[in-house]
Amino acid sequence: QIIGVHFLCQPDTRILDFLHRIPSLEGLSFLSNRVHHLPEDIGQLNQLKLLALTATSIDKLPRSFQDLQLHELWMMNCQMEFCFPEICALSQLEILVLRQNNLSHLPDTFDKLQSLEILDLARNNLTEIPSVLWKLKNLKQLNLEENELTNDQIEAFKLTHPGCEVFFEW
Repeated sequence: QIIGVHFLCQPDTRILDFLHRIPSLEGLSFLSNRVHHLPEDIGQLNQLKLLALTATSIDKLPRSFQDLQLHELWMMNCQMEFCFPEICALSQLEILVLRQNNLSHLPDTFDKLQSLEILDLARNNLTEIPSVLWKLKNLKQLNLEENELTNDQIEAFKLTHPGCEVFFEW
């Protein structure tokens, strides 16, 4: 029984096309600038709880992505300029790492992520705390380090989210 697969380089396209045939897969990790897409049928991975897409060049997510039952998603150093809408449909997501991208805002639908407990937005291009974050009442940790935010913004967020540990240093 395979529960995890980790690719350190560009996987052969044929391997990607057969991932859906591993129904027990719980974790999947890609580390490569040469990964440009995910298989269209990735949503068939019913047991997948962790997906890490580090330093990939993915510019869109397949429609079936929103069918995943992910608890943890890492999209670190992917040069993303916007948050993919499919991410906002992952209602069971508890941990989301969007560190080291080029995000300057988040979509209004981001507030659908009500199960989110840990959010890492460090090293992006945020100049203010996105308004949708104020609606996430279950956050326990929020990392906003190395964004162009002010201490006043951080303190205001902490006042309204006393149970959330906020990391911020510029």
